[in-house]
Amino acid sequence: MNGHSLRYILREGISNIFLHSLASFTAVSIMIACLIIIGSFVLTAANINQMMQMLEKENEVVAFVDDSLTDRQVQTVGRLLQEIGNVSEVVFVSKDEGLAQFRQTFDDPSMLDGLENDNPLPDKYIIRVHSIDTLSETIKEIYNVSGVTKVRAGEETAAGMVNLRKAAYALATAFICILGAVSIYIITNTIRIGAFTRREEIGIMKMVGATNGYVSGSFLVEGLIVGGVAATIAYFLQEVIYNYVVSPILLGPPFLHAAPFSDMSTIILVLFGVLSVIIGVMSSLIAIRRFLRV
Repeated sequence: MNGHSLRYILREGISNIFLHSLASFTAVSIMIACLIIIGSFVLTAANINQMMQMLEKENEVVAFVDDSLTDRQVQTVGRLLQEIGNVSEVVFVSKDEGLAQFRQTFDDPSMLDGLENDNPLPDKYIIRVHSIDTLSETIKEIYNVSGVTKVRAGEETAAGMVNLRKAAYALATAFICILGAVSIYIITNTIRIGAFTRREEIGIMKMVGATNGYVSGSFLVEGLIVGGVAATIAYFLQEVIYNYVVSPILLGPPFLHAAPFSDMSTIILVLFGVLSVIIGVMSSLIAIRRFLRV
């Protein structure tokens, strides 16, 4: 494609937008709204994912050891726990250390005086896991280790967070598909208006040997410009809406928190950029398809 052809395609693509300015404005506005809704759900899912990662680092499983085991047998229990696939760290806490930690929870530690010689607490292992997605299975494996008498873990909390993350991902995916389809439909109709007004010109170009790529070029430019403008505006509006709407909602439940927009801005920038290109190209190709049959 030579320079003259490229200039023609760019000129026609831009002129199509201004020739049907009201339809173009409507398409940009609706796509901005769709992208912001998609972005808000993606940001919510990203926040939940970050909280899950924090929970995985802080979540502890406590495995209590049979008091009748010898020191060598207790060490063997620790080694077997470390070999469990989802276990990232195992820390041994002796009964004496456990009693010292227990003392710190009392305003008057002297209430526990005398227990040093008759310590009722068992030895235990503090276990951290790689992923809480499979915490239930990990707990079963810990129970299966010979010498472990009891396991304590925040299994219900972990399961709730896992379900919350799955729901957030499912909603984000659903909104990307549904609102992406809405944007494609609106932009397709906008471009189709331009293609209809130029149908005779398109027919003549096809009859003199113009390729489908050449004829479609200006409409692809139109779709990409509409998508690019919408994505740019939506990106800056998304930061405002996240800071003043989404973030306060996330801060409502005590177990949730909202990360700064700057931590996730790259995700939104890439997402909006990719969606704008896909929506722009697909809309253009769908809109011009029937006018190429000459």
